[in-house]
Amino acid sequence: MPENTNNAKVITNGTYSKFIKPQIINNNQVRVDQLSQKPREEPKERRDPAEQYLENSILTASPQELVLMLFNGAIKFMNQYIDSASKKEYANAHTAIIRAQDIFIELMSTLKPEYEISGNLFGLYTFILDNLEKANFKKETEPVSQMIELTKDLRDTWEEIVKNPNGKPPENQTEKQ
Repeated sequence: MPENTNNAKVITNGTYSKFIKPQIINNNQVRVDQLSQKPREEPKERRDPAEQYLENSILTASPQELVLMLFNGAIKFMNQYIDSASKKEYANAHTAIIRAQDIFIELMSTLKPEYEISGNLFGLYTFILDNLEKANFKKETEPVSQMIELTKDLRDTWEEIVKNPNGKPPENQTEKQ
């Protein structure tokens, strides 16, 4: 009859940490049963520098800058959809458009109902979502191109708000007028 030991050990090999439980069988032979595997986190110093930069940018950004990043991300994913769909790579196109839709859903969730403009933005985001969904279903690129232009307008407007939170034009423009 095998004798069990309750000493579970962790062995790290490659990208996984393995939790093992040694079991003594006969004549001191050891059998190892793997209990579970979980991905091992890369140490921060080994990660891709671009990934680290993006993570730091997100963690240190103001709420207004995060909204700007969301608009830029949506534009990026819609462009990826157009690129993939034009190459008839529909799986990649679908993944890209879903990511863009997720961004607009996130933008919708951040709206504060006590502000009148929130209702208008909610309607606009719904319009964009509907058009992206229809374009994805029909594998069309033209509606997505139109939604990119609309999103760029939103982004540019938001960028002005971030630059001038008090609504005043920059000093150099005031002097020229």
